[in-house]
Amino acid sequence: MDPAEKALGDRHIAAGMGLPLFVTHDPTVALRQPMIILSGALSGDEMTPALEARMHAYVEAGGTLIINDPESTGAQNLAGIKPTVASQKRYLLKFDIASGDPGFAHLRAWQSQTIVVGNPKENSADVTQSLTPAPGSGARIVARFDDGTGAISVHTIGRGRVYAWGAALFDLVVVPQNNHDPHSERWYDNHFEPSADAPQFVIRDWYLAYVRGAVALDPVPDGKTGALIITHDIDYSLSIIN
Repeated sequence: MDPAEKALGDRHIAAGMGLPLFVTHDPTVALRQPMIILSGALSGDEMTPALEARMHAYVEAGGTLIINDPESTGAQNLAGIKPTVASQKRYLLKFDIASGDPGFAHLRAWQSQTIVVGNPKENSADVTQSLTPAPGSGARIVARFDDGTGAISVHTIGRGRVYAWGAALFDLVVVPQNNHDPHSERWYDNHFEPSADAPQFVIRDWYLAYVRGAVALDPVPDGKTGALIITHDIDYSLSIIN
């Protein structure tokens, strides 16, 4: 709703995963779409009772609504959760594969099923929000942080559903891919570390599961089954000499 919000995290995920996406600051335009990602912080002035009611009706009719950092009361009502609790002491996010959530269909490796969001050795992590279902809401937790609090919740309303993330997709994907994360990786090198990839697969698989007639472009070129990218650490000063 903020005209200054560029939705960079959502744009980046859509481009990388081959998803059709456009950004609008007009709720009326957004509510015509089968799936919506609410991007950026939402103040109480933006998430008015009237807009909350329109979004509730949208989900009830079968829409899919995804909320980043649901800190406003209206967003929490839609997600069916209590007020969130912010912290920079959460370091892991574990997807509940046993929940059967369709967004987790491609998180097959254990490294993808538990991703890193901070570094406990350096006492450093991005700000995350704990998600707790409100009594009687029917909301469920489908991913948790390492302190046991909810990281992703889903709230079924009528024929649709509301997903809430206890972290910003920008922080989970764009920040680490630009090497500005709080050293959120399990190994220095020579290992499989998909922590910034897993959230992108979740968004893509929600889209494919819930949007009728959904089409996504394959991120691997030329119809191949995989891509091998070889990198060299030439930004390290001694690498050039070596």
